[in-house]
Amino acid sequence: MSANTAKVDSRGRPQAHLPSINSLELIHSLLDNLMSCSKERKLDVRPHLSQVLIFFWCPKELSDERRLFYLEILPELQLTCLSYGAEMTVVDPFEWYDWSIALQPDMVNLFLQELTYCKNFSGGPFFMAVVCDHCNTLVLPPVLAEEVVSQLSDYFSENQSPFVLDDLYQSAEDAVGQRCYKLKTFDSIGQRGFDTYARLCQRLRAYHETEPNGPWLSKIFPYLHELIIAHASEGEKHISQRSLVVCKKGIAVTQFASLHQNEGSPCERLSPVGSQHSSGLLACDVEILMAPLPHLQTLNDSLSNTTKQSSLDSYLRRFYYRVSANMKCKIQAALDLRHSEDDEHQLLVSFKEDSIVHRNYALDRRKDIFIGQADLIGQVKTAFENVNAGQRSIVLVRGSHGQGKTTVLCHVSEIVTAWMDVGCVIVRFARLTPLASTIQEMLLGCCLELCQQFKLEMDLPDLASKYSTQQIFDWLETCCDQVAYKTCGKPVALFVDDIHRLKENSSISDSKLSFWLPPRLPPNMLFLATLNDEVSLDERSCPDVVTWDYVLIIPPLSMENCRILYERLKDKRCECSESSATESYIGDLSSCPLAVQMLAEMPATIKWLSVDQMNEANVLAKLTAITDARLRMAEHRCGPSVCRFALCFIECARFGLTLGELLDLLTFCEPGMLEVISTRGNVQEIFQFPLSVWLKLKQCLGCLLEEVVCDGRSVYKWSHLFVIGVIRRRYLCTVQHLKDCHMSLVALFNNTLPSAEIVEPALLNAKLRPVMPRPLVCTSHDGRAAARGCAQFIMSHRCDEA
Repeated sequence: MSANTAKVDSRGRPQAHLPSINSLELIHSLLDNLMSCSKERKLDVRPHLSQVLIFFWCPKELSDERRLFYLEILPELQLTCLSYGAEMTVVDPFEWYDWSIALQPDMVNLFLQELTYCKNFSGGPFFMAVVCDHCNTLVLPPVLAEEVVSQLSDYFSENQSPFVLDDLYQSAEDAVGQRCYKLKTFDSIGQRGFDTYARLCQRLRAYHETEPNGPWLSKIFPYLHELIIAHASEGEKHISQRSLVVCKKGIAVTQFASLHQNEGSPCERLSPVGSQHSSGLLACDVEILMAPLPHLQTLNDSLSNTTKQSSLDSYLRRFYYRVSANMKCKIQAALDLRHSEDDEHQLLVSFKEDSIVHRNYALDRRKDIFIGQADLIGQVKTAFENVNAGQRSIVLVRGSHGQGKTTVLCHVSEIVTAWMDVGCVIVRFARLTPLASTIQEMLLGCCLELCQQFKLEMDLPDLASKYSTQQIFDWLETCCDQVAYKTCGKPVALFVDDIHRLKENSSISDSKLSFWLPPRLPPNMLFLATLNDEVSLDERSCPDVVTWDYVLIIPPLSMENCRILYERLKDKRCECSESSATESYIGDLSSCPLAVQMLAEMPATIKWLSVDQMNEANVLAKLTAITDARLRMAEHRCGPSVCRFALCFIECARFGLTLGELLDLLTFCEPGMLEVISTRGNVQEIFQFPLSVWLKLKQCLGCLLEEVVCDGRSVYKWSHLFVIGVIRRRYLCTVQHLKDCHMSLVALFNNTLPSAEIVEPALLNAKLRPVMPRPLVCTSHDGRAAARGCAQFIMSHRCDEA
């Protein structure tokens, strides 16, 4: 469909053209083939949290499309994703750049690499929105064989002057040691590379005009729309619910048919000659959706400009809402947890692997350093021995923010089996997230994990919210009894991190709301939970199974242990002056190992610390001072626009991250930021963030899940180190803290918006405003609306709507 707004009317305003009949015919032929999915196809692994990535490819001259997408469609898609427990990220290269995609030869290549990455590592669907006229962009292969480069140079030479590709490709060696040529990155190509790319495009197009049936150059330099259509035309055997391409481009039906007339498969035709490196797109599932309206009337030229503009707005709005509806269908199909009876086994596997991910989140990548606390571990051991002797009770470990409650919990889970004569079954369930922290889900997850481990015959539900807490707790007791029967009396050890999140009607860490504790315990269950020490533990509201002897307090670390922890975590590259200045604060942070860790990982933070805040006795004030210092340092090193760009992709507001957790993640952005600084040379020149750096940043932040092996099984987890940094509000204990944190984020984003030349005026007026937690509404299979209580709060781009 042609959406060319480059032409202008008599008043100098852009004039848009509606899609042609041929485009609509292609649309419906593709939809009939692509929008269906085989029921026999099942995902092997279901991730615990899915990612929806929208690649919004829309030049700025299409201002109507951009305005409608950001102000009307995007917030609705965000709500849809959140209602299914998925996060969404938008990549918009045109938000930062004014030049054409054709002048960025590695942009398409990076995009294809991103598709391949999502195919291999992402557990969620991949959505791309292409709304532009650049589908005729020639795709440069990432790698060319040496003989191919020589052949191209000879073929395009003029007047005995060879055509040199050195400005686009650089010499390298492939995996087997053979010489090849790899495409340079955008930052290293320079103006000469752009000129070479422009000359290459001219000669390739001339070649296509003079030799339309010539195959060999088409194999090396295909058009973007050829890649997309070639893959989409392979049929249902490669179709899944993973990918959706929304393409607004007039691709003639003859082009679609011509691909089938060529000899060989589309994959063979599009493979580069020589080293046969794949272009990337063919390895990923892609679906093309180009369906604005099934019946569309062409606008009459006699209509006034106002009427034309009104009709165009109406057409675009209907087009985008159709796109939005199809995206919602894809999200629901990929993320909905409702399963039929035939999928019961798959559901058990899903919860099993989900619990494995969370059970190993602190051990899989880098084990937290556990220092000191010998007396506390001794008290936990005594409590467990008494519980194992028949004194049923719950052991609670209390501590402040950053004091190491999770580290203690993981350490106990490693050594608890040595305390038991018969061993024990460990169920470490740390899935208390803003999107999944209900009591029913926690208990049902424990039941499903036990059923999976011991192949118990239990008729468990597929949706926890349908049943009361008492009903699911009764099922847990039955599971424990069956485990004891099958294991000759082995106790079940249940570990719950941050149990104060479990609220009857809310998952916000409000100290005024009493949290949930089990009213009783099965005879063979050991229960260990961590608790924030700022949460009220009223003796009258606690069940009989809690005794004050088993409420253990984490003591502060000794001065010596603090220094040992700092030395083990210290960045060896830091300067001596920074190290000595940081050590002066270590003695005041004995009650907060997390603060010691933050200073050790980034000693340069010391230059930006507020002395007044660090001298306060409150540990939270010290943590705030360190995180504020990190933010100031990041803005100084990379500029406010880069810092703002990085924060956008952390999805901070949506998942309730505090500034401290935000900067935990920015720690892992620092290598990417330093790379930009070293490439550009001058810090003051860094005003924009290229897509190539975004790809590196995405991998650092863990915006997508990666596949790891736990207990011999392939599961998905967050790719960055701070897994708990995404699913926990570590520094929040009251709703007021939540509001203060959110307002700080809103102020940060509003104060670091780019200049007026970069952002549309309508977006500048749509300042971010605070939106407190509220239930999200999703539609069930029977058409009824079901409200889900979520603790996330959303940064909306709309002013008056939310």
